[in-house]
Amino acid sequence: MPLLKAMGRSLRRLVRMTVRAYRWALLRVRGPIVHPWEFLAYRRRRALETPPRKPWRPRPIPTWFLLAAFVLIFAGGLLYYFWQLAEIEALRVPGDSENDLEITKLRLDTIRGTIAIAAGIGGASALILNFRKQQHSEYHTTQERITELRVQAVEQLSSKDPGVRIGGLHNLERLGDQHEDLRQGVLDEVCAYLRRPFVPPRNRAALIDDPEFKVRRLAQEILQRRLKRKLGRREYWTHTRLELRKAFLNDIDFSGCHLYSPDFQGATFAGKSSFEATSFGGETSIARAKFEGLANFHRALIDGSMDISRATFKDYVEFNSTTFQRVAHFNGAIFQHVADFRDTTFQHVADFRDTTFQHVADFRDTTFQRDAVFSGATFQRDAAFRDTTFQESAVFNGVTFQDGAVFSLGTDFSGATFQGRVVFNGATFQRDAAFRDATFQESAVFNGVTFQDGAVFSLGTDFSGATFQHVAHFNGATFQGRVVFNGATFQHGAGFRGATFQHGAAFRDVPSGSDLDIGSAKFLRLPDLSLLPVGWRESKSLRPDGYWRLVYRDPDVPRSGHPSDSEAP
Repeated sequence: MPLLKAMGRSLRRLVRMTVRAYRWALLRVRGPIVHPWEFLAYRRRRALETPPRKPWRPRPIPTWFLLAAFVLIFAGGLLYYFWQLAEIEALRVPGDSENDLEITKLRLDTIRGTIAIAAGIGGASALILNFRKQQHSEYHTTQERITELRVQAVEQLSSKDPGVRIGGLHNLERLGDQHEDLRQGVLDEVCAYLRRPFVPPRNRAALIDDPEFKVRRLAQEILQRRLKRKLGRREYWTHTRLELRKAFLNDIDFSGCHLYSPDFQGATFAGKSSFEATSFGGETSIARAKFEGLANFHRALIDGSMDISRATFKDYVEFNSTTFQRVAHFNGAIFQHVADFRDTTFQHVADFRDTTFQHVADFRDTTFQRDAVFSGATFQRDAAFRDTTFQESAVFNGVTFQDGAVFSLGTDFSGATFQGRVVFNGATFQRDAAFRDATFQESAVFNGVTFQDGAVFSLGTDFSGATFQHVAHFNGATFQGRVVFNGATFQHGAGFRGATFQHGAAFRDVPSGSDLDIGSAKFLRLPDLSLLPVGWRESKSLRPDGYWRLVYRDPDVPRSGHPSDSEAP
């Protein structure tokens, strides 16, 4: 029985160990199995971010180590000598003269052997010391040569001859290619050269023929060539920073690169700038930068925070399918052309405060997993938020949606999902505003919003089919165009206190159980009774301020018997 119990305990212990190993393997392997490409890309990025190995350098031998080695060698020699003497004495035969002579010879041989071993160890030690001395000498000679070459290359960059400066850049790149520990320093020198003041010729042909521009183009090519992820660890230069503040970059192509803590603050990007499929690590700063040509951030991955505040984009900018894993700051940025954020994912806070969109702003299919802040932003053309998902708060306080061009669609939130609280306090819609089939899972606040009428054929403001799962506030809102709530669902009611409808309002097919507070709303024109919510009718007469108001009358109660007939103006 004790044997069976012991076997049972061992079996249970084995089962527990197997289960634990299975769970560990499942957690470790589940990612590669479910998302193999993402897992490989993640491992590749982590490998590229690994700092370079420190170069080998000879270390001085400590004095205590030499003393300890001398003591050990001396003690080992004595132990060996006395051990041999003990063995020899065990062979002694009392009274035998020949044996005594043999014992004496053995003792002498032991002494000679011990001295020979000590001499051999001493010779080996001297050889090691000489070898170490040679290593130190070669190392310092190599370092002095590297320093000399680096100083010469840097001095070449200060030459007045463009050909000499080009040679200096090539020498720097060669040094970085041969010595991994020098790569960050080489990148710093190349970036420092690009940060030098440069006034480009206005003529494109003159710019291409400019000698200084040719040198700068080579400097850009070094960065583009050495920061490509696909080159692997042997060719890719691991770095901890990329200082390009206030640099002049022309037709820069960082597509497919991995940039760690790049600083483009105040930089000028002339021509086309490509960051397609680029991964950004650390903190990225593009604040106050100027993009004079097309800017392409398609499929970029931003692992750290990105600051694009007060940047200016004069041409088309493409952020579609980009992933922002940390805070994204666009506050004060100016988009003078189309801003394409389609299918973009903001995993952290997206800050668009005081941003100006002078052309189309396309946020279709975009996902905001944290707060989306557009307070004070200005949309001068179309703003497309169709099928956009706001998983937390969406703040549009003081936003201005200005009039667009002919056939402009205006502001489109059709199909958008607001999972958090959405606030449009004080916003101004000067064009059409469409919220068809939008879903508001938390409170929706439109207090003091102005919906102005657009151009001819304007659709006005459309909330058809919208679902408000929490309280909807339209208190003090002004609808200068036609507003449509047909088929909208107000699960916790809606407030329209002080709201003004200057054109018309349609509440057809709104459920009769919806708690709508529109009794204090003002209508410049008498609304069509067939479009009003069930139970609501116009008041008996026009009010003194020249507006019509509505009163609630239960359709099952005769008109003359309802107490709201006596309602004061």
